[in-house]
Amino acid sequence: ISGSILCTVCRDLILLCKSCQQSLLEYHCTRHSTWKHCYYTFLESFDIQSLQQQYVALQELLQVYVPPKEHKNVRKTLRKQMNKVKVRLEQLEDGIVKVDVNAKRRCRTCRQCVDICDGLCWGFWRHSSSSS
Repeated sequence: ISGSILCTVCRDLILLCKSCQQSLLEYHCTRHSTWKHCYYTFLESFDIQSLQQQYVALQELLQVYVPPKEHKNVRKTLRKQMNKVKVRLEQLEDGIVKVDVNAKRRCRTCRQCVDICDGLCWGFWRHSSSSS
């Protein structure tokens, strides 16, 4: 068990075997498993075409949650992700950033590379930030 194995959408702790941990770019809980093709926290490894596909998939997901009021927060989350993807696309098209195909997996909580993060940055494992 590690505090760095979290759902990229809701940050719920996930139990995964080592093989799955190594094979997945980011992790998604059961509730968000249908989002695993289009919702990623870290976008630096995706090219323009992949980001465009993610954007379209996010638009399609958004339509699933319209109009009931009980999905207001879900729609807000999807819209925020769509905006994030759109901004990244614009940055790539303008040459402000580049695709990093070798980007290492990072912790969802502390954003450090998983080679550095020991999983003690989340929940009850979290190191105290106050110095005594």
